[in-house]
Amino acid sequence: MIHVRLLGGFHVDVDGRTADSTLAKSPKGIALMQYLMLHQGGSVPARRLMEIMWPNETSTSPEGALKTLVSRLRTILTQVDPVLASCLVTARGGYRWETQNGVTVDLEEFESMAERLEKVEELTGEVRHQFRAALQMFAGELLQDQECPLWAKPRAEKVRLMYLTMVENYLNLLEQEGDNQEMISVCRTALDAQPFNDGLHLRLTEALMSARRDQEALRQYQHASNLTGALDEQRHEENVREYYAQLMRSEQTITDTLNDLYNSLVSDVDTAGALVCDSHIFREMYHLQKRCLERLGADILLGVVMVTGLEDQPLQLDRTMTGLMDVMRSNLRRGDTVTRQNVNQIAMLLPMASEMQGQMIMERIKRGFYQQFPNSDSRLACRFALLNAGKRWDANGKKGE
Repeated sequence: MIHVRLLGGFHVDVDGRTADSTLAKSPKGIALMQYLMLHQGGSVPARRLMEIMWPNETSTSPEGALKTLVSRLRTILTQVDPVLASCLVTARGGYRWETQNGVTVDLEEFESMAERLEKVEELTGEVRHQFRAALQMFAGELLQDQECPLWAKPRAEKVRLMYLTMVENYLNLLEQEGDNQEMISVCRTALDAQPFNDGLHLRLTEALMSARRDQEALRQYQHASNLTGALDEQRHEENVREYYAQLMRSEQTITDTLNDLYNSLVSDVDTAGALVCDSHIFREMYHLQKRCLERLGADILLGVVMVTGLEDQPLQLDRTMTGLMDVMRSNLRRGDTVTRQNVNQIAMLLPMASEMQGQMIMERIKRGFYQQFPNSDSRLACRFALLNAGKRWDANGKKGE
């Protein structure tokens, strides 16, 4: 069985084994294959393919260059599997792609499934299964792992909008059923593929609130605001006030609240490593620890870790920051506190630690980070400030009374 993937990146698998290295022998051939796959429905004239494959080149024999490219591509496809090579069809005056039996293309399957689900009005068990399968199939943007060529961008945008429409339809059906838990799961799955879509972030926040997971809802909203930067200040303030107002209108009785709080506290698992929290709790943890340490005459070490080198790769940056947060959580002590400060910085509080200890801790974090991301273009930078009782630290890193 041959499976061609275009969503989230271009890959070809044969009986579960990748054939990417074989296809990589001809980057231009891969581009030709991708173009034909995205323009099914008829033959593509040879003249059009010449313009696409060599847009800024002049050749004395462009027809010969195209024939050579097609021949080389067909040879490579045959090496992968003869069935795959048979999908590349020569037609009068051009070429076309015909998906043969034994070959599947994720884009074709996704578009077909999305079109069927667009007409669904009732949420049956089978419909749920189909929605989940379609969500799983959309691994990311079209040709996401390469620089998307201009000729693929219209199709990429069409597929992205089809995906978001399908997600919205599913969420609306789930909302009618009152299935908040599934809505939360769907939103989180969709945000893996579309992490900067503020509409999905807001739907997730609303679903968390409907499920009475209020603190998660507030943290999610704050995370979305910091991550996307898509909400203007006035809209942000209005929405925050509205969310807080909804929380204050909670109909829980004092007994319900006491029971919920008791059950949540006694059921919490005391895990090792640092506490990961939002920026508001981070500040509260500082003030709480400061009062305790002042009695002992001890200090708190404040640190900021910054990821650089991924400024033009927002999706990779977000994945890297998530991985760095996990590394810091596991490499810091119980009693330390970390928070994501912004899109590429993480702050940490290290009670009763010296600057020398902080540097040693940072070296341990770097080792763990580069082991997890050995091929990343990212780099880590760190700055520490020792918070003494009764003293301040200015922006130049100098102590002052």
